[in-house]
Amino acid sequence: MEVRRDIGYAIGSLLLAGLAVALITIGLFSRMTPAIERIRKDNVVTLDAARELLEVFVESAGEPLDLPRRERAEKTLERMRQNLTVDDEGTLVLAVTDAVSRAIEGDRPELARLVVAVEALSAANTKAMVEADIEAQRLGEAGAWTASIGGIAIVLLWLFARTRLERRVIRPVLEASRVLDANRQGDKLARCRALAGTVELERTLRLVNKLLDRSSREEKKPPDERERQHAVALVAMLEMRTGPWAVLSADGLVAANEAAHERLAEADGARLLERWRQHLHLGGEGMTPLDQGRLVLLDLDALAKRADA
Repeated sequence: MEVRRDIGYAIGSLLLAGLAVALITIGLFSRMTPAIERIRKDNVVTLDAARELLEVFVESAGEPLDLPRRERAEKTLERMRQNLTVDDEGTLVLAVTDAVSRAIEGDRPELARLVVAVEALSAANTKAMVEADIEAQRLGEAGAWTASIGGIAIVLLWLFARTRLERRVIRPVLEASRVLDANRQGDKLARCRALAGTVELERTLRLVNKLLDRSSREEKKPPDERERQHAVALVAMLEMRTGPWAVLSADGLVAANEAAHERLAEADGARLLERWRQHLHLGGEGMTPLDQGRLVLLDLDALAKRADA
């Protein structure tokens, strides 16, 4: 059914759009975690080791390192060797190791070279931290933009789905409800307009009009066989005509095509039809007598022009 399909498409598209935005946003934000984790595990470990190594030599005040400090310096170098995460970091760690092996005996020039090597190693890790931070910020901004754009897209999709449902489902249903309520309150001339909607609802509007036409005929004096034959022929004729055409009797509307129903559904439609019914005996342009004058074929366009003149 088209009604079920339209509603299903509207709800399904909103759910899929929301799920897609959620998954993409989660994916982007989850990629921030490795970048931050890499800073903490990789670069911070090396920077701490470099700081501790310099502290060992500062504590010795330029003198040869004693055994505890030598062991501490060796452990610090081993941490550096086990945490090679930056490009060319192995070469930088070798330079630091070589400088330590010379400065460990209190060689002041080699101590200065050690400071330069440690600074180079620290600078490489600091640069890697900055790059990782920039990547995390980029992923965070991308996630924020994705969430924002996705939210806007969902709102636009909701507006489109709401407009489509209102045009294809809600308006035809309200139109049928309006006409049936008007008929219940005594307006026997109210008919549904031909609104664009789903196949089922368009068929429903036509069926409502036909049921009201039949109900209107059944409420009148039962016609004889000849009148029934004429009514069948008139209905078939109206279906083949273009423009708003209707058949009227002194008791009211007998039959009408879809264009006539739409014209009569307008604000002044019922008033004009009542006026034409009261002046059936006058005849004239737009009014063709049928069945010895008991029925009249109405060209509503021509009659509307007469009413405006």
